[in-house]
Amino acid sequence: MELSAKLLKPASILKILAVFLVGVMTIVFARWYFNVYVFYVENDKYRQSGQQEHQLTYESWGGPSLQVNITDTDERTVILEEREYQISRVTHDNQTWFYVKYPSGRRFKVEDSSRLIFSYDEKGNPVFPGGTYSNGQKLLSPGEEYYYPGDFVTAAYPEYHHKQGTPFYYWLGILLIVYGWCAFRYEKFQTLTFWLSLRWIWTQDPEPSDFYYFMAKVGGVITMIGGGMLILTSLK
Repeated sequence: MELSAKLLKPASILKILAVFLVGVMTIVFARWYFNVYVFYVENDKYRQSGQQEHQLTYESWGGPSLQVNITDTDERTVILEEREYQISRVTHDNQTWFYVKYPSGRRFKVEDSSRLIFSYDEKGNPVFPGGTYSNGQKLLSPGEEYYYPGDFVTAAYPEYHHKQGTPFYYWLGILLIVYGWCAFRYEKFQTLTFWLSLRWIWTQDPEPSDFYYFMAKVGGVITMIGGGMLILTSLK
């Protein structure tokens, strides 16, 4: 009866409701966030924001918007910063490669090797992503294009898009925060972890000390911070 009375108190009801709402929001956010397909162009993450007939629109927080015009199954045009990049796909004997034509007229070959993208220039020399940056600006060598050819292939064909984030890290971070909060807030939980740790076997006085309770709180705070960092890592 005493337990039922405590649960029926307004404060207890609000706490239970708050925990329930936070749990629902955590699940809903995870289902939404980790099911969004994305790709990267010049380190900017893009996700689809619209579709109109044969044109797909993608947006990024830090980069310019990008459109993909679907000419047919193997022909695409990527429009980025009002410049058009034409991509064609060739498949032969279970091998796939692409040709990316830049507005400058240059033509690059992009190969798909077990979902790994490799790019080559007109002379067959490998082209690598990245580059040298100064004050946020990319420094180009003579004859170097700003955008990596493989990025246009990834943008043009949805089969190269992938779900964002790492759900495992997300849920592990949530568990660490819950564990850390319990270790920080509830003395009964701290006592339980003491007995589960089996420290009482080699302790002369098999009872948790005040210092143990203090360190349990400190450990709980550290665990919650670690869980929060893990959640942020999972969203990248």
